[in-house]
Amino acid sequence: MKRKINALSRATKKMVSILLAIVFTIAMTTGCSNSTTNDNASAPSEAKTPATPQNINCSSIVNSEPSETRVTEDSSSTDESKDISSSSESEEPVDSDDSSSSGTTPADGLYTYTVYGDIEIRMGINIDDYIVINDKGEPFVRIFQMAADNGWRGNDIYSDPSDTSTDALSSYYFTHYDGDIETKLTLMDYSEYIGDTYTRQLSLMNVEFFNTNTGEYYYGETNDNPAHMDLLLFVSKHYEACKYRNVGGTGWKLSEDDLIIVAYLLWYGSTNPGKNAFDAAQSFEKGHNRSISNYLLEYDLP
Repeated sequence: MKRKINALSRATKKMVSILLAIVFTIAMTTGCSNSTTNDNASAPSEAKTPATPQNINCSSIVNSEPSETRVTEDSSSTDESKDISSSSESEEPVDSDDSSSSGTTPADGLYTYTVYGDIEIRMGINIDDYIVINDKGEPFVRIFQMAADNGWRGNDIYSDPSDTSTDALSSYYFTHYDGDIETKLTLMDYSEYIGDTYTRQLSLMNVEFFNTNTGEYYYGETNDNPAHMDLLLFVSKHYEACKYRNVGGTGWKLSEDDLIIVAYLLWYGSTNPGKNAFDAAQSFEKGHNRSISNYLLEYDLP
């Protein structure tokens, strides 16, 4: 009897163990299933919104830096390309109806302009570099800076391109020195009332060559070579065409064609000292009332 009870007890224990094992297995299976479901459900939520500050710090720093860097590079690259594009557009020739134009800089670094409809001038100055707009939207030109940048001295004194003194900005003549050759460019203006308005406009450009040792005309007063003659340019009155006002106390105005001619005289005088700029520009042979008087080469400009 005792053996039967022991056997039953062992059988009962075995059955209980089996039942416990089954219950434990079911419980474990159910728990794992719930855990997996919860993980899967929470994963997208965590991907969209990090669950902890630690995740925000780490993921944002690690993942966003390259992205921000790329955005910055792309942005600067875009801005630079826009700058290059706009620069190129400003240098492209404008419609032929305009009185002047500037072309894309070729390999030799010279800009091409057209004045008075059909006369081509090439020089190393981009006039746009010296045009500024005030807070009222009015265009001004810094002729003094243009001259200083090309080695000229305002009123034979001022040569610092960043000089903003009234005397420097109001220079009415400029000098350039190369060895014993002094080149002097004088600019004069019309000053008159038109009705009740006092108006000033560029009227004359005069280029002279002097010997720095003697103070005399470099080529003498009997020189008959146009390439070495002094230059005298008379500018007609064209107040309605004046687009720019010269920065400085004098504040006279000039047209775009006038500005291109002034720039050309400054550039040519610094790169070819002692030579007549208009004689070199053969297209001016077409007319504009060219005349020779003693050692002077003269033109009447529109």
